[in-house]
Amino acid sequence: MSGDGWLNYLIPLQENSGITSRISFHFGRSPYYAIITHDESADKIELEIRSFSSIAHGEVCGAGDLVEKSGVDAVIVKGIGPRAIRILRGRGVRIYMTSSETLNQVMEEIRAGKLKLAGGDVLCR
Repeated sequence: MSGDGWLNYLIPLQENSGITSRISFHFGRSPYYAIITHDESADKIELEIRSFSSIAHGEVCGAGDLVEKSGVDAVIVKGIGPRAIRILRGRGVRIYMTSSETLNQVMEEIRAGKLKLAGGDVLCR
């Protein structure tokens, strides 16, 4: 997990196309994930894109395992199921919603401080 001033986010992606990768609608079934580390004090962002299999190491993993293996504090999603919400919130992981289409747009939301915490009724579409 992150230290003072650092936040680590996990974002589901439809593809691995760098910062132009499209955000996935399905948190737990995405082929790729972006791990973004944001140093708020220096306004610095580091990006790593990993495949699901490189995070899971061949194991079947749910939302909680995925977040734990990624070492993140928060997820940024378009949609997420009720079970994943319960698991993540139970582990103290923050869930943010985005309407952005691409990773670079989400990175701008992070930089601008425009992320919105998910309410209690967030579900996959």
